[in-house]
Amino acid sequence: MNKLFTLLVTAGCFVAFQANAANLVETAQTVQNSIDNTAANIENAKGSATEKWNNKKAEMKAAAEQKKAEAAAKKAEAEAAKKEKAAAAEAKKAEQKKAIEDTKNSLSNLKNSLTR
Repeated sequence: MNKLFTLLVTAGCFVAFQANAANLVETAQTVQNSIDNTAANIENAKGSATEKWNNKKAEMKAAAEQKKAEAAAKKAEAEAAKKEKAAAAEAKKAEQKKAIEDTKNSLSNLKNSLTR
């Protein structure tokens, strides 16, 4: 009778342990699924962050190129203005030289007409 009682208690414990083991396996699977989902979310977040960073780098590069182009255009504009100013000064100098020549010719003609 004592052996039967021990056998029944042992069988009861075994059934209880198996039920707990089944619950533990189910819980472990749930935890593993949660871990997998979290890992997938992290990978998605990494991909999104990488994409955002790449977009930001592209925007910064485009802005730098635009700034460089604007600086080159401004430099070219200043160079053109400088050349225009130099050309205007050269034209004025040529005009003054022509006026002096015309004045010399007029004086020479006047001198010639007075000496006759």
